Amino acid sequence: MLHWYTGKPSLENNSYLSVRTDPGYMRPVMQQLERAFKTMPSRRSFSYDLMSERVDKQYALLDGILKVSNFIALLTILIASMGMFGLISLFARQRVKEIGIRKVLGSDVAGIVRLLSRDFVLLVTIAIAFAVPLAWYVMAGWLHSFAYHISIRWWMFAVAGLIALLITCVTVGLQATRAALANPVKSLRSE
Repeated sequence: MLHWYTGKPSLENNSYLSVRTDPGYMRPVMQQLERAFKTMPSRRSFSYDLMSERVDKQYALLDGILKVSNFIALLTILIASMGMFGLISLFARQRVKEIGIRKVLGSDVAGIVRLLSRDFVLLVTIAIAFAVPLAWYVMAGWLHSFAYHISIRWWMFAVAGLIALLITCVTVGLQATRAALANPVKSLRSE
């Protein structure tokens, strides 16, 4: 099959010839093309590129960007977790007397953890509700610029949201448990 890239059915104005072969016949076909090319008067030497290699070169930059993006995403998650840990520590320290009074009055550790984590889980849930439509819109537009692309499914956002909630719950749970297990006498006697 011949493709005329200039619109005129002639081989003299074209620089490239596209050839499709079965994978097992690539080497014999390329040798035959090279022999046929040497019989033609030409100023150029015979050279060829595989389409798969050209496509790989096109996506090499994108692959590098993906690796850097993964590193930055991991770093962002780590920094966000540290920030949330600090915020929860501050929040628990501000409510140390309330936690001490609740413990003295018989509240269990799970109740105190629920009390401290409710606000943060609600904030993360609201953030997820805002982020999902925005992320879907941006990703769908970006993916449609590729010839071969995947479609975005709902479960991808559900997994991302669950991971965000899991990180929040673990971070809040650790700090809230530490605050709940503290001696209430020390917290009430601090002033």
